Amino acid sequence: MLKSCLHSFVSLVLALALSQVACAEQNPCPPAFTRPSTAGPINTDTAVPIPKGRFVLNPVLYLSFSNGAFDRSWNAKSAGGRYRSIVTGLRFYYGAADHLEIYGIIPLVYNDARQVGPRDASADFGGLGDIQLLAKYQIVQESSGCRPAISAVIGFSFPTGHYRRLNYSKFGTDQLGTGSYRLTAGLNASKYLKPFIFYANIWYIFSTDCSVNTSGFCARVHPRDRLAVNLAAELPLNERWTACLDVNSFFDAGRLIGCRANTAPAAKITFTPELQYKVNERITIAGGVGFDVIGKEIRSNITPQLSFYFLF
Repeated sequence: MLKSCLHSFVSLVLALALSQVACAEQNPCPPAFTRPSTAGPINTDTAVPIPKGRFVLNPVLYLSFSNGAFDRSWNAKSAGGRYRSIVTGLRFYYGAADHLEIYGIIPLVYNDARQVGPRDASADFGGLGDIQLLAKYQIVQESSGCRPAISAVIGFSFPTGHYRRLNYSKFGTDQLGTGSYRLTAGLNASKYLKPFIFYANIWYIFSTDCSVNTSGFCARVHPRDRLAVNLAAELPLNERWTACLDVNSFFDAGRLIGCRANTAPAAKITFTPELQYKVNERITIAGGVGFDVIGKEIRSNITPQLSFYFLF
């Protein structure tokens, strides 16, 4: 399945490249291109970097309530308790050069578990999650014709979240990070097709091995590689209001490099309807609710979310 997805993606990129050549031959001097100004979806990454020298602060609040889980056959099942997570993602974006954006994500996580097991036990834990640092460079400029904007993305995630000396009595709430260094490489694309703005991300994520100690038992973990695919569509309603649908997914696969994976393959697809309000050219507020519609070896959540976008 993974090879088929990668083959289809490569074919799509080649088709886009050929379409650029065709468009250039048919219209060597295209008219100036303009598109509606929006902050972009909450979860799907944009393809166009912010201008050189500009800075964006984008705190995002997620409040996840578990309403079940998915088994290895993609079927719904009980989560075995009531789980809740509060995540504040502090995002920072900086236009480092023309067509180049550098950005970081610092997550603060609080996990809570209630009514777990026959004794209705409870536990909670909070702290810093895994910090991410990424760079995005635009390699294709969007045109008024058939050419989309395309950017290349590369990034690293650092194991700053708590993952060692885990305690069974915490029911997993004390695991705030993966324990692995993670390399992300992929492409972003966007295209304005009046009246919609479409976005797409396809990222491949590599993870290093790590050791996890749970209540005195130490295990060596060989995490799976992960394919992340995000799609979104925005509909500007007027100068201030924009509706958006965010579709975010990931699929665990085997490892291209390193030892054979020894973790169960997980997957999830989430739909998030959103609404944005532009206060002015520098401030945008967005809110939405994420619904995990299907998955594998993972909990199912309903996740209200709120984003504040400040451009400096």
